[in-house]
Amino acid sequence: MSAESHESWARLILAFLHDPPDKALDVRGHAARALRYAEVALERPVTPRDMRAAAGDADRVAAVAERLPMPTAGSRGERAVAPLSGTLHIRHPVSGEAGTLPVGSLDEERVRHVIEDIVVRLDTPKQRCLALWRLLPERLEAAHGGSWITRLPAESRAPDHSLFTHADITAGLSASFRDGGRGALLSLAFGPVQSFIEASRSVRDLWTGSAILSWLAFEALRPILGTLGPTALVYPALRRNPVLDRWLRAECGLGDRIPEPEEDALRSPCLPNRFVAVVPESEAAVLAERCEESLRISWGRLTGAVREQCDGVLRRLDADWDRLWNSQVGALLEVCTTVVPRLADRHLAELIGGAGRDFADVWPDAHAVRGLADGIPRSHRYGFAQDGAGRWQAQLEYSARVMETNRAVRHVPSTPGSRGRREASPPKCSLFGSWEQMGPVDFRDSRSFWRAAQDRLRLQGVRLRSGERLSAVALAKRFAAPAFLADELGLRPESLRFPDTSTVAAAAWLAPHHRPDTEGIETLTEI
Repeated sequence: MSAESHESWARLILAFLHDPPDKALDVRGHAARALRYAEVALERPVTPRDMRAAAGDADRVAAVAERLPMPTAGSRGERAVAPLSGTLHIRHPVSGEAGTLPVGSLDEERVRHVIEDIVVRLDTPKQRCLALWRLLPERLEAAHGGSWITRLPAESRAPDHSLFTHADITAGLSASFRDGGRGALLSLAFGPVQSFIEASRSVRDLWTGSAILSWLAFEALRPILGTLGPTALVYPALRRNPVLDRWLRAECGLGDRIPEPEEDALRSPCLPNRFVAVVPESEAAVLAERCEESLRISWGRLTGAVREQCDGVLRRLDADWDRLWNSQVGALLEVCTTVVPRLADRHLAELIGGAGRDFADVWPDAHAVRGLADGIPRSHRYGFAQDGAGRWQAQLEYSARVMETNRAVRHVPSTPGSRGRREASPPKCSLFGSWEQMGPVDFRDSRSFWRAAQDRLRLQGVRLRSGERLSAVALAKRFAAPAFLADELGLRPESLRFPDTSTVAAAAWLAPHHRPDTEGIETLTEI
């Protein structure tokens, strides 16, 4: 890792710790504590200038995006809300609902010890940054005997989000502003989703479809995680995600620090087929290409593993059984990426509301919130403008509209049935009717091929069913779990056995009598 990369990850640590996790317990001294905590994390001196360079702009943008316009806490913190007798009295800034949060006392030494314990013997700033982001909240809860420490608000006068939420946002924005550049929103969405999952004959097929898409979503995220870290993600949130934890353990050198994910968590598809990240504008186009490339390469790895497993059996039945494989698996995925740079209010209003519209016309409520900044006495105002309420939300809305517009141009996969226009095409797949089945073109030869395949092609309990004749996509989906996903997700083969729907429906009746032995075979419908 280059010195420049080391410094980028060190700046990310400073941005993440720019406000100490115990800020609300003593607002007056929080800036000095943040420096001391950062010095423990980096094992080097940290100056206020270092902290401002890493987090200053990002902190201001995050504050404007997250909360209502506020006066400063005062030179001595006189306008801050502090705990009283072990209780932090809070009031929601919009609803006005009051509440109390029982809190412990400030214990700087305890927090320092937690940070030191997380980073000890970690050699690189990247390892330290990822370990702190993942472990600091839960380690603080354990050390302080409860979750109150991670529930402390980022702004005690506007307690609608936690300090760790603010820390994540600030760190993500800081990475996008590096080298003095501007941030941009990078979005990626891929499919098909519903049609891919619903083409199923069993509970296992349904699970496998969702598991494949979830795993592919993480693979698409890898370029962003490796260069900007998980705080770059606006959506989805990744802390404690089991697939991310496996990545941290196996590929980031944190195997002895990160809790090993439970098998049930790994078995649950836990990522959507889209994400939004804030990235440096100068790097956005390249990152978008890398994310799509990672997604497609990973799909090729999965389908290649299934093809290799099937080939040992099917090659003996038809030497050219997989002649359409590459064209089918290569045409399946629909991937759409969009990059939206940071836009001025006027441009956002015209792009969403139409020519000649201004921000107040399109977002009147956000414009009204901005007016609160004018009511703050000048002597009580921050050194940055707080009249940007709604800009971040408008930017996300525009990004989502661009993505939906691009996806409205529907992807129609090519499904070539033969290598020549006058040649006969194979019969259609019994799961995906738009794809041709593998094997011989002639109907009688195809029937013989698939009858033999049904008897011989089995992999850890997964098999073909009577009458099934599958395309490359259907074969990849059917055998992905034993051929690839089990190892990739760290699952035992026996954990991928699913009861049939009849057994599930009769579970209450069967329980007193016996435990069904599914042997990894299950049926939704028999066709």
